Amino acid sequence: RTDSRLHLCYVGSLEENRFIKSAVEVVSQEPRVKLTLAGMNTLQDYVQDAANRYPNINYLGQVSYWEALKLYSTCDLMFAVYDPAVPNHRYSAPNKVYEAMMLGKLLIVAKNTGFDSLIEREGIGLSIDYSQQAFKQALDYFLANPDMLKKMGKRARQVYARYSWSVMRERLLRAYADLEDVSI
Repeated sequence: RTDSRLHLCYVGSLEENRFIKSAVEVVSQEPRVKLTLAGMNTLQDYVQDAANRYPNINYLGQVSYWEALKLYSTCDLMFAVYDPAVPNHRYSAPNKVYEAMMLGKLLIVAKNTGFDSLIEREGIGLSIDYSQQAFKQALDYFLANPDMLKKMGKRARQVYARYSWSVMRERLLRAYADLEDVSI
């Protein structure tokens, strides 16, 4: 890569409870980190304003799915720090988790969001408290340990083989077949 800064990306809905404002605030004060955001929703004006004010924050607007994957492939890490107080966040499995694995990227997620245990168990990122301080500590960790980006990224790509759609499809079909054998 040509830029020595830690490159962080987020593509998705720009709304409250997605840690967008907090990430912007932390990165705006950390010149060693570059943040690229893409998407639309209630915080798009906030994000555009931040991109205009801070040289290490970029806003791309709405992008296609393929452009999102291309963007993710160029970054060092992704984040999906969703507010665990929102019930849906505790039970969801965001596509970002699987996209990160597929692309060999690590992910920062919030604790108590359902997929945090997967990230920790598989060693493919960090799960943090839903706070700016914890997010800053995670970034500081990767700035101090750049070798972990490559190590966890390689691990993410290896782990993806167990979670790819083709593998999950077969598991789902087997589960349905097993249900047919059960009498109710």
